[in-house]
Amino acid sequence: VLHRRQGDNQTAETIYKKALELENKNLSLLNNYIVLLEEESRKYEAAKMKNIMSKVEDPNPYSWLEQAYIYGKNNQHELAIKLYKKVIK
Repeated sequence: VLHRRQGDNQTAETIYKKALELENKNLSLLNNYIVLLEEESRKYEAAKMKNIMSKVEDPNPYSWLEQAYIYGKNNQHELAIKLYKKVIK
């Protein structure tokens, strides 16, 4: 996140990809990588990562709630609603 915020997207992406090789079910990691992809207007790749994120089986509803809140705050209401429904389920 620090590299991305400093504008070093290349290093940030390298770190995200390596981390995802080790821990591909981390919602926060997936979301941060999606943010980078969206900032770079890489919509296809961002959509692919969102699809992967939606299939993660995290039994902790608070993880999903946090992600739903973030997407709602960023006016991505369709995905936020999908995640809120996952929290309820």
